[in-house]
Amino acid sequence: MLAIEEWKKSSNSVIEMMGTKMMEKFQVYWSGVRDMMGVAAVLDPTKKMVVLDFWFPKLYGRDS
Repeated sequence: MLAIEEWKKSSNSVIEMMGTKMMEKFQVYWSGVRDMMGVAAVLDPTKKMVVLDFWFPKLYGRDS
């Protein structure tokens, strides 16, 4: 994701456009995967709620 952000800042318009399109696709993909990973983390007996307690506020804000 960091590489894509750098491509979006490129002075080359082709690379900038490619980075923008890639980031849009990445966001669409990640929005679906994020929820599935949360469910998998809860169901994993070694992780339980620790993972969600850590990531949920980072993804959705402290007030969520």
